[in-house]
Formats: sequence, structure tokens, C-alpha cells
Amino acid sequence: MELREHQKDAVAALLAHARGIIRVPAGGGKTIIAAAAVAELPAGQRLLWIANTTEQCEQAREALALTWARNRCSTVTVRCAAGGWSGEVADVLVVDECHHGPAEQWESIIRNCGATIRWGMTATPYRKDDLAGRVFSLLGPIIYDIDRIALESAGHLTRARVTFHGINDKDEMARQIERVAQAEWESRMRRWPRLDPVEQRKRCLWQAAQQIGIVDNARRNRYAQALARELVQAGRSLLMLIGSVEHGAALAEGIPGAAVVYSKLGAKVRRQRIEAARSGDLRCLIATSLADEGLDIPRADTLILVHGGRSAAKLEQRTGRVLRAFEGKEHGEIHDFTDVQHGMLAAQARSRSYVYKKLGYEVIWPK
Repeated sequence: MELREHQKDAVAALLAHARGIIRVPAGGGKTIIAAAAVAELPAGQRLLWIANTTEQCEQAREALALTWARNRCSTVTVRCAAGGWSGEVADVLVVDECHHGPAEQWESIIRNCGATIRWGMTATPYRKDDLAGRVFSLLGPIIYDIDRIALESAGHLTRARVTFHGINDKDEMARQIERVAQAEWESRMRRWPRLDPVEQRKRCLWQAAQQIGIVDNARRNRYAQALARELVQAGRSLLMLIGSVEHGAALAEGIPGAAVVYSKLGAKVRRQRIEAARSGDLRCLIATSLADEGLDIPRADTLILVHGGRSAAKLEQRTGRVLRAFEGKEHGEIHDFTDVQHGMLAAQARSRSYVYKKLGYEVIWPK
């Protein structure tokens, strides 16, 4: 297969280093890059490739077959990192979504498999905690960084346009959220008095804000359903991201033809629904955190970010799902919410708007 110029450069960077990380935005083809690099190694390598989801593993197997890398290796093991090291010995280790590297199960594989070549791939090597340094200590530095704007200019990614929707009145749920959070906090501290009271207060407030302000927010849910119906009617290929299976199922009831996918859904059904979305037969796919990494639906052109949150890394991953180039797609359309019903949720919405602007997205905020 013919690689794009940035992919050729990334392959060359990998081949020049026994250890290192390539940073590739969602849609930049990191799986093909790593497989193509493996194909250029001397024949007879023992390859171990670990990833976070079964979908990512399937994509890896396809890429290894497409680049003929599978035929050049003496052994090929592609699997999820869950379960940790199980005795595999490898010459080459490829770590997809390597920002997970510091997790115990991932680190056990990286340290014990014996690979002299360790290559990591991710769109977001930096973490919100203090463990980013361990990612680099396990796999090496960033040796090639593919710029998202450059991919957009080259036509490999589409432009992004974000529209924020103001649904609720300012602080309309603040008292209810604070009351529920306070009650839960008091209950926890009675049961486990040694817990950090400040940290527990934050957690209780966050959980109450999520449940009341987002999941059980009838006005917001009705709006999201109506928006989804309107977009599907207009011929858009829609992805909705939610935080729980129950919330997704409730939303799907108001969107004709919508289907929910999540990690514990049977593999056959999950695969069928994702394939239907890829082909265009399914116009609205509702997904949990399964969509954070590895969900490849180039046709998808519109995202409704129902879940909220503030993680910059996850936001870049999630929005990247609708920015892959596809015939007839001029831009990726993202719909978000101002969430002024509570101060914590509103602050997170503002944080998301800052991330969008930093990524170079066009942002439309309600007047």
C-alpha cells in the first residue's frame, strides 16, 4: 500500500530508534504507521502488539496483513493489555494508546516481555496525573510528532466546528445538587471517617452534578434527542457520546433507528452495529467510553457530546472521531452544552471551549 508523506516520515523515525513514541492525531493512521515499520524490520522478528480494546486489536491485525508485516514475523501476538504479562517473549513490542503504559497490567508487559524494540503510539502522550514521565521512561521520548493542523491542510483531516447549546437556566439545579452531594458526603464520612474529607466532598459534588445535571436532566435529554433526530433527518452520520449504558439506552428510545455500543456488549452485536455505522445503514450510534480510543468510522461527520467532562486528552480523542477525511465531508460538526445549571458543570464546559480553541476548532457560543 502507498503511505502518505507524514506516514513515511513517521515510519523512518521509528526505524531509526529502538525505543520511542510517535504522536499521531486521531485519523492520522498510527496503526498503519506502526505496521509498516514492523514490515521494514529484518525478517523473523517475534512481535507482540498490545492495545486497549478489541476493536484496536482487530485494526492492528488488518494493518499487519495489509502491510505484509505478519508474513515477515516469526510469531505475531496481538491482544488487549488487560490481564498483564502472560509469559510472552518478544523481540518487538508495539504499544497502542501508550499513555496507558503506567497502568500496572500494561507496565508488567512492557517490562517483562524482553523486547529490545519498544514503540509506542498515541494521540495524547500527556496525562492529567503525574505519570506522564513514566510513559517516557518505559518507551522512550517522542520521536515524531504529527501536527493536526498540517494533516488538515493536507486534506487528511477535516476542519472542526463546535456549536455550544444553552439549555438550562443559570444555577437552576445548584441547590438540589449541593443538597444531594452534602448528604452523600456526610454519609461517607460517618462510614469511613479516615477518608480525606476535602477529596470526598469533591467526589460527591462531581457525582451529584453528573447524575442530576446531565444524566437525569430531562430538558437537556429531550433537547439532545430532538437535535439527533433533526441531524439524522438532514442526512448526517451521527455519533453521540454518553457516560453510562443506561443513559445511552434512555436517549436511544427517543431517536428512531439509534443503537448503543459499549465494551461489555457482545462482540458480534457490537461489531455488527459499528459496521452498520461505517456503511451508513445506521445513522445514529450512541457510544460510551468505547469511543474514546479506536472507534474508526470515517463516515461519521457529527458528534453530540452528551457526557461533558473536562479532560483535554479525552476531548481531543473523542472529537477526532468525526474529523477523519471522507468523500463529501467538508467539516466535522460537534455539538456541546454550556451546562450553566451548576457552577462545576459550567466550569467544565468553559474548559472544553478553551481546549477546542487551542486545537484550532471554530467555536460558536450562544449569544
